Amino acid sequence: MHILGNVPEMVTAIAAAITAVVAILAILEAKRQINASNRSQKEATAIEVYSGYLKLAIDHPKESRRDKYKLKKRVRMSAPKYDAFVTYLLFAAEEVLDLVPDDKAWRHALKLDLSHHKEFFRSDAYKKEDLESYIPPLRDLIKEILLEEVLFEQRNEKEKSPQVDTGSKG
Repeated sequence: MHILGNVPEMVTAIAAAITAVVAILAILEAKRQINASNRSQKEATAIEVYSGYLKLAIDHPKESRRDKYKLKKRVRMSAPKYDAFVTYLLFAAEEVLDLVPDDKAWRHALKLDLSHHKEFFRSDAYKKEDLESYIPPLRDLIKEILLEEVLFEQRNEKEKSPQVDTGSKG
């Protein structure tokens, strides 16, 4: 009879353990849902910020693609309208990178947009000390764009220079 006397206590202990496990699982699921909701909200905010930039780019194509239009008409890099446009692009890029820092697709899209303004980043209109005011991911992206431009120019210079034949005939 001693064994049967412990059954209610064992059932109570098992029920308490199951309740604790269910409570822990519920907490973990709630945390997962909150994290998913936060990610979704950050993505939605990034889309909203970037959409604002895209609307501006559509409304002002010559500012958004200065690299394309400069061939037809040379415009000063320090023109107030262009300066404001690039400032907005940098703001949008910084916001997006802050919201979704590890998203490769966003980084690629921003890199494409910023690369249209590499001449601006190399000009006197762009203050090098401004670079330090941006968040590290944006600084890195701008530096990467400028480095790629330098490497591209070096490769073009090599291709243009006459090739010296170092082999001997014979």
